[in-house]
Amino acid sequence: MERKDRKKVLRSISNGMYVVTSKSADRYGTATVTWLTQSSFEPPLLVAAIRPGSSLSECLQDCRHAVVHVIGAHQQEIAQRFFSRTEVDLEAAPPTLGGLPFTLSESGIPILNDAAAYAECRLIETIDCGGDHNLVVLEVTSVSWREDFEPLTVRNSPWEYGG
Repeated sequence: MERKDRKKVLRSISNGMYVVTSKSADRYGTATVTWLTQSSFEPPLLVAAIRPGSSLSECLQDCRHAVVHVIGAHQQEIAQRFFSRTEVDLEAAPPTLGGLPFTLSESGIPILNDAAAYAECRLIETIDCGGDHNLVVLEVTSVSWREDFEPLTVRNSPWEYGG
């Protein structure tokens, strides 16, 4: 299999861009995630690919809750802030995660104040498929739609991921 052809084919698969947050005790886990999809209507389930050993993966395994933030096409800077390790400032008013204000959900997970929409989720299962990412199955427990928007996708962003 030609590597360049493999990249072209796999990068042509449609992917959205989401920021996923979690929290365990005083540790915060965040990441911009592009491999995420709905997998069930009842109950509403999402499946995401999360890198094992990341702060997000570790917090998610500990607390078993996450928030999936749907990012608007006009919000590329939000996605960009969570590509690498994220700083938390609890002294700011309001506190910030990656420089962005947040509040805590009922389950204690950070919700970005500027996200266009989000889903609070409970971890159902983590599946190690032998690759460099694990699959996590998340049950949606509540949602918030804050504004009408066009979702940010990998294709309409300046970044590439996959292949």
